[in-house]
Amino acid sequence: MSGIPDTLIKIRSGVSEVEEISQIEQDILSLYPAASARRHFRLTDVLELDGRKFVRLTTMAGSLHLWLRRSVRLKVFRRPILSARDKDVGQYEYLS
Repeated sequence: MSGIPDTLIKIRSGVSEVEEISQIEQDILSLYPAASARRHFRLTDVLELDGRKFVRLTTMAGSLHLWLRRSVRLKVFRRPILSARDKDVGQYEYLS
């Protein structure tokens, strides 16, 4: 097992993908105080699963994957995500 987490963030339907991905990036950045060091991440690979579109979070900071999971549970990050603790295993948990 690789142990590399994977996070897919839901893209709303009926909205431009480019605008939506830009908004998702802003939503992630808003989780951090202005004075803190920003996390380095990219949003890549638009995927369609079960008729819903998701964008993949790519980052070397495993803590960002965990932070998003926690933020969704605490209703701070208000976007549904699919999260896997190990990308290679691919057992995703849907959080909203």
